Amino acid sequence: MFYWPYKLRRQTSYIIPRGPNFNRAPVIATTVNGTDISLKAPLNRSTSYLKPINPRKSLLLRDNDFKTFRIDEPGWEYFTLISRRWDFNGPWFTGRVGRLSLYANVMRRINHSQDVSFFHPRAFEATVSDLLTFHHAHETSRNKTVQDWLAPVDWEPLGGLGCIAARFYAATNTEVRRSERCRYLFLPISDRYLLQISIPITRVLPFINSSVKPEADTDAWISEEPMKALADQILDSLQVRLSPEAEQQQAKALERLSAEERGLVKEFPPLKWV
Repeated sequence: MFYWPYKLRRQTSYIIPRGPNFNRAPVIATTVNGTDISLKAPLNRSTSYLKPINPRKSLLLRDNDFKTFRIDEPGWEYFTLISRRWDFNGPWFTGRVGRLSLYANVMRRINHSQDVSFFHPRAFEATVSDLLTFHHAHETSRNKTVQDWLAPVDWEPLGGLGCIAARFYAATNTEVRRSERCRYLFLPISDRYLLQISIPITRVLPFINSSVKPEADTDAWISEEPMKALADQILDSLQVRLSPEAEQQQAKALERLSAEERGLVKEFPPLKWV
Protein backbone atom coordinates (compact mmCIF):
# COMPACT_ATOMS: atom_id res chain seq x y z
CA MET A 1 0.00 0.00 0.00
CA PHE A 2 1.31 3.43 -0.97
CA TYR A 3 1.52 6.12 1.72
CA TRP A 4 0.82 9.64 0.47
CA PRO A 5 3.41 12.38 1.20
CA TYR A 6 0.78 14.94 2.21
CA LYS A 7 0.52 15.90 5.88
CA LEU A 8 -3.11 16.56 6.80
CA ARG A 9 -3.24 15.15 10.34
CA ARG A 10 -1.02 14.79 13.38
CA GLN A 11 0.60 11.48 14.26
CA THR A 12 -1.05 9.76 17.25
CA SER A 13 0.55 6.30 17.31
CA TYR A 14 3.71 4.37 16.41
CA ILE A 15 4.51 4.57 12.69
CA ILE A 16 6.31 2.15 10.39
CA PRO A 17 6.90 4.37 7.36
CA ARG A 18 7.04 3.27 3.74
CA GLY A 19 9.39 4.35 1.00
CA PRO A 20 10.39 3.21 -2.49
CA ASN A 21 10.32 -0.40 -3.66
CA PHE A 22 13.87 -1.70 -4.13
CA ASN A 23 12.65 -4.46 -6.46
CA ARG A 24 12.00 -1.78 -9.09
CA ALA A 25 15.39 -0.11 -8.67
CA PRO A 26 17.51 0.31 -11.82
CA VAL A 27 21.22 -0.40 -11.97
CA ILE A 28 23.49 2.67 -11.81
CA ALA A 29 26.84 1.94 -13.43
CA THR A 30 29.98 3.93 -14.13
CA THR A 31 33.66 3.37 -14.82
CA VAL A 32 36.13 5.44 -12.79
CA ASN A 33 39.71 5.43 -14.10
CA GLY A 34 39.07 1.98 -15.58
CA THR A 35 37.39 0.49 -12.47
CA ASP A 36 33.78 -0.60 -12.99
CA ILE A 37 31.35 0.35 -10.19
CA SER A 38 27.64 -0.44 -10.13
CA LEU A 39 24.79 -0.63 -7.66
CA LYS A 40 21.00 -0.66 -7.64
CA ALA A 41 19.08 2.28 -6.23
CA PRO A 42 15.50 3.51 -6.66
CA LEU A 43 14.79 6.65 -8.63
CA ASN A 44 14.98 9.85 -6.63
CA ARG A 45 11.72 10.48 -4.74
CA SER A 46 11.86 13.34 -2.29
CA THR A 47 10.48 16.80 -1.64
CA SER A 48 14.06 17.95 -0.97
CA TYR A 49 15.29 20.80 -3.15
CA LEU A 50 18.53 18.93 -3.87
CA LYS A 51 18.68 17.39 -7.32
CA PRO A 52 19.93 13.82 -7.84
CA ILE A 53 23.37 13.27 -9.33
CA ASN A 54 23.90 10.56 -11.94
CA PRO A 55 27.39 9.50 -13.01
CA ARG A 56 28.72 9.64 -16.53
CA LYS A 57 29.28 6.30 -18.19
CA SER A 58 33.04 6.72 -17.93
CA LEU A 59 35.15 9.09 -15.84
CA LEU A 60 38.84 9.86 -15.86
CA LEU A 61 39.43 11.54 -12.49
CA ARG A 62 42.42 13.71 -11.73
CA ASP A 63 43.28 15.53 -8.51
CA ASN A 64 41.93 18.87 -9.73
CA ASP A 65 38.46 17.33 -10.28
CA PHE A 66 37.85 17.08 -6.53
CA LYS A 67 36.13 19.54 -4.18
CA THR A 68 37.07 20.47 -0.63
CA PHE A 69 34.77 19.13 2.08
CA ARG A 70 35.42 21.86 4.65
CA ILE A 71 37.45 24.97 4.02
CA ASP A 72 38.28 25.31 7.72
CA GLU A 73 39.78 21.80 7.80
CA PRO A 74 41.13 20.90 4.35
CA GLY A 75 42.17 17.31 4.99
CA TRP A 76 40.02 15.52 2.41
CA GLU A 77 38.48 16.23 -0.98
CA TYR A 78 35.60 14.47 -2.72
CA PHE A 79 34.04 13.83 -6.11
CA THR A 80 30.37 12.84 -6.09
CA LEU A 81 29.42 9.96 -8.37
CA ILE A 82 25.83 9.38 -7.22
CA SER A 83 23.34 11.10 -4.95
CA ARG A 84 19.72 10.21 -4.23
CA ARG A 85 17.08 11.01 -1.61
CA TRP A 86 13.93 9.12 -0.70
CA ASP A 87 11.13 10.26 1.58
CA PHE A 88 9.47 7.74 3.89
CA ASN A 89 5.85 8.54 4.67
CA GLY A 90 3.43 7.58 7.39
CA PRO A 91 -0.12 6.24 6.93
CA TRP A 92 -3.36 8.15 6.82
CA PHE A 93 -1.89 11.44 5.60
CA THR A 94 0.63 11.84 8.41
CA GLY A 95 3.12 12.89 5.72
CA ARG A 96 6.85 12.49 5.59
CA VAL A 97 8.32 11.08 8.79
CA GLY A 98 11.74 9.99 7.55
CA ARG A 99 14.30 10.34 4.79
CA LEU A 100 17.07 8.18 3.40
CA SER A 101 19.91 9.76 1.43
CA LEU A 102 22.61 8.14 -0.68
CA TYR A 103 25.99 9.65 -1.50
CA ALA A 104 28.64 7.72 -3.41
CA ASN A 105 31.84 9.76 -3.36
CA VAL A 106 35.39 9.16 -4.47
CA MET A 107 37.61 10.46 -1.66
CA ARG A 108 41.11 11.89 -1.96
CA ARG A 109 43.41 12.78 0.91
CA ILE A 110 45.26 16.05 0.41
CA ASN A 111 49.03 15.62 0.62
CA HIS A 112 48.74 11.84 0.43
CA SER A 113 52.05 10.03 0.98
CA GLN A 114 53.26 8.18 -2.11
CA ASP A 115 54.50 5.38 0.17
CA VAL A 116 50.96 4.59 1.43
CA SER A 117 48.45 2.49 -0.52
CA PHE A 118 44.79 2.27 0.43
CA PHE A 119 44.96 -1.37 -0.70
CA HIS A 120 47.16 -2.20 2.31
CA PRO A 121 44.81 -3.46 5.06
CA ARG A 122 46.49 -1.52 7.89
CA ALA A 123 46.60 1.66 5.80
CA PHE A 124 42.95 1.15 4.87
CA GLU A 125 41.91 0.76 8.53
CA ALA A 126 43.91 3.85 9.51
CA THR A 127 42.29 5.77 6.64
CA VAL A 128 38.79 4.77 7.77
CA SER A 129 39.69 6.05 11.26
CA ASP A 130 40.99 9.29 9.76
CA LEU A 131 37.84 9.84 7.68
CA LEU A 132 35.48 9.11 10.57
CA THR A 133 37.46 11.55 12.69
CA PHE A 134 37.21 14.11 9.90
CA HIS A 135 33.44 13.61 9.54
CA HIS A 136 32.33 13.30 13.17
CA ALA A 137 34.98 14.20 15.78
CA HIS A 138 34.15 17.93 15.69
CA GLU A 139 30.58 17.31 16.91
CA THR A 140 30.64 17.33 20.71
CA SER A 141 28.40 18.30 23.62
CA ARG A 142 28.66 19.37 27.27
CA ASN A 143 31.49 21.79 26.71
CA LYS A 144 33.36 19.37 24.44
CA THR A 145 33.46 16.58 27.04
CA VAL A 146 31.11 14.14 25.29
CA GLN A 147 31.26 13.08 21.63
CA ASP A 148 28.01 13.23 19.69
CA TRP A 149 28.78 10.28 17.40
CA LEU A 150 29.95 6.70 17.91
CA ALA A 151 31.75 5.08 14.97
CA PRO A 152 32.40 2.54 13.70
CA VAL A 153 29.46 0.51 15.04
CA ASP A 154 28.79 -3.06 13.81
CA TRP A 155 32.04 -3.20 11.82
CA GLU A 156 31.75 -5.78 9.01
CA PRO A 157 34.64 -6.66 6.66
CA LEU A 158 33.30 -7.59 3.22
CA GLY A 159 34.38 -10.15 0.66
CA GLY A 160 33.51 -10.74 -2.97
CA LEU A 161 34.34 -7.24 -4.23
CA GLY A 162 37.83 -7.93 -5.53
CA CYS A 163 39.51 -5.84 -2.81
CA ILE A 164 39.29 -5.13 0.89
CA ALA A 165 36.09 -3.40 1.94
CA ALA A 166 34.07 -2.76 5.08
CA ARG A 167 30.70 -1.43 6.11
CA PHE A 168 29.38 -0.20 9.43
CA TYR A 169 27.26 2.49 11.10
CA ALA A 170 27.99 5.83 12.65
CA ALA A 171 25.36 6.28 15.35
CA THR A 172 24.58 9.22 17.57
CA ASN A 173 25.39 9.06 21.25
CA THR A 174 21.87 8.95 22.68
CA GLU A 175 23.11 10.46 25.95
CA VAL A 176 23.29 13.81 24.18
CA ARG A 177 21.57 13.45 20.80
CA ARG A 178 18.42 12.02 19.31
CA SER A 179 18.78 8.63 17.69
CA GLU A 180 20.29 8.99 14.20
CA ARG A 181 22.58 6.85 12.13
CA CYS A 182 24.55 6.82 8.92
CA ARG A 183 25.41 3.63 7.02
CA TYR A 184 28.91 3.60 5.55
CA LEU A 185 30.81 1.43 3.09
CA PHE A 186 34.46 2.00 2.17
CA LEU A 187 36.74 0.36 -0.38
CA PRO A 188 39.87 1.41 -2.31
CA ILE A 189 39.77 1.90 -6.06
CA SER A 190 43.44 2.93 -6.35
CA ASP A 191 46.45 3.61 -4.14
CA ARG A 192 45.18 7.17 -3.60
CA TYR A 193 41.42 7.10 -4.21
CA LEU A 194 38.80 5.61 -1.92
CA LEU A 195 35.12 4.90 -2.62
CA GLN A 196 32.95 6.11 0.24
CA ILE A 197 29.24 5.30 0.22
CA SER A 198 27.30 7.05 2.97
CA ILE A 199 23.59 6.61 3.62
CA PRO A 200 22.23 8.90 6.37
CA ILE A 201 18.94 7.92 8.01
CA THR A 202 16.92 10.83 9.41
CA ARG A 203 13.48 11.13 10.99
CA VAL A 204 11.27 14.10 11.80
CA LEU A 205 10.64 15.22 15.36
CA PRO A 206 7.53 13.44 16.69
CA PHE A 207 5.02 16.01 17.93
CA ILE A 208 2.41 13.75 19.53
CA ASN A 209 1.02 15.40 22.64
CA SER A 210 2.07 18.95 21.87
CA SER A 211 2.55 21.12 18.81
CA VAL A 212 5.45 22.90 20.51
CA LYS A 213 7.46 20.26 22.37
CA PRO A 214 8.43 17.00 20.58
CA GLU A 215 8.53 13.64 22.29
CA ALA A 216 11.91 12.80 23.80
CA ASP A 217 12.29 9.34 22.23
CA THR A 218 12.00 9.24 18.44
CA ASP A 219 12.43 5.45 18.43
CA ALA A 220 9.22 5.09 20.43
CA TRP A 221 7.20 6.77 17.67
CA ILE A 222 8.87 6.25 14.28
CA SER A 223 10.52 3.04 13.12
CA GLU A 224 13.79 3.31 11.22
CA GLU A 225 13.73 -0.34 10.12
CA PRO A 226 12.33 0.26 6.58
CA MET A 227 15.08 2.81 5.96
CA LYS A 228 17.78 0.51 7.35
CA ALA A 229 16.49 -2.30 5.13
CA LEU A 230 16.68 -0.16 1.97
CA ALA A 231 20.18 1.00 2.89
CA ASP A 232 21.36 -2.60 3.22
CA GLN A 233 19.70 -3.62 -0.04
CA ILE A 234 21.57 -0.85 -1.86
CA LEU A 235 24.91 -1.80 -0.32
CA ASP A 236 24.30 -5.52 -0.97
CA SER A 237 23.87 -4.73 -4.68
CA LEU A 238 27.31 -3.09 -5.02
CA GLN A 239 29.65 -4.64 -7.59
CA VAL A 240 33.22 -3.56 -8.29
CA ARG A 241 35.76 -4.73 -10.87
CA LEU A 242 39.17 -3.16 -10.47
CA SER A 243 41.03 -1.84 -13.49
CA PRO A 244 44.24 -3.66 -14.53
CA GLU A 245 46.25 -0.72 -13.14
CA ALA A 246 44.41 -0.88 -9.79
CA GLU A 247 44.93 -4.65 -9.64
CA GLN A 248 48.66 -4.10 -10.10
CA GLN A 249 48.66 -1.52 -7.31
CA GLN A 250 46.79 -3.94 -5.06
CA ALA A 251 49.20 -6.79 -5.81
CA LYS A 252 52.18 -4.58 -4.96
CA ALA A 253 50.59 -3.43 -1.68
CA LEU A 254 49.91 -7.03 -0.60
CA GLU A 255 52.99 -8.82 -1.95
CA ARG A 256 54.89 -9.01 1.36
CA LEU A 257 51.88 -9.82 3.54
CA SER A 258 50.80 -13.25 4.72
CA ALA A 259 47.30 -14.52 4.01
CA GLU A 260 46.26 -13.61 7.55
CA GLU A 261 47.75 -10.12 7.29
CA ARG A 262 45.81 -9.42 4.09
CA GLY A 263 42.47 -9.45 5.91
CA LEU A 264 40.86 -6.63 7.84
CA VAL A 265 40.46 -6.73 11.62
CA LYS A 266 37.41 -8.68 12.74
CA GLU A 267 36.49 -6.14 15.43
CA PHE A 268 36.81 -2.38 15.30
CA PRO A 269 35.41 -0.62 18.41
CA PRO A 270 34.13 2.98 18.23
CA LEU A 271 36.81 5.64 18.16
CA LYS A 272 37.33 7.99 21.11
CA TRP A 273 37.61 11.69 20.26
CA VAL A 274 37.22 13.29 23.69
